[in-house]
Amino acid sequence: MIDDAELTRRSMMGFGEMCAVTGLWGVGPEVVIRWPNALGAKIDSAGNPWISAAVVPLGASPPEDDPRLPMAVWTLGESIPGRAEAHGIATPCLGLSLDAPAMEFDAGEAVVGVPSMTTVAEVNERAYNQIGAFAPLVIGIQDGRIRTHGILVGGEFACVAITLRLHDDVGIFYVATEAEHRRQGLASP
Repeated sequence: MIDDAELTRRSMMGFGEMCAVTGLWGVGPEVVIRWPNALGAKIDSAGNPWISAAVVPLGASPPEDDPRLPMAVWTLGESIPGRAEAHGIATPCLGLSLDAPAMEFDAGEAVVGVPSMTTVAEVNERAYNQIGAFAPLVIGIQDGRIRTHGILVGGEFACVAITLRLHDDVGIFYVATEAEHRRQGLASP
């Protein structure tokens, strides 16, 4: 069983790594941040604190405010000197240890499928009203740790997600559901 601190550490590092991967393939290596006290990417074109973001590893001291840092730097410890947390974008660290057997999933008439990265990008753009901003960052991702997942309803992807395998952890990112299929449990575990 993983304790809460370790689960938090792994979850944060997975999020930081997903930001770094998105930055690397969407913009280039110059935006990736792999500092001892910050992991992520500064993607100015994203305009989104869940994409242009970095995390401070659990136990690390946050870096000083620096123009090379992205718009959002997630930390569980002390704040970054010179920055104030924007409470409107604060998010909890989410993690779940899967020591118990997986739950059964009844998809009804839906079918599980593997969407293209382009499809994942398009569904996310529509779901989060980020037309033209998200797709250029993710459609070129070529990382063997990344997989796409989706639920098809009537032959079209209604819900999509990306997973990133990091060591023995799997992070789930960029979950999006088309408006007409929301509140039906398609994105539920």
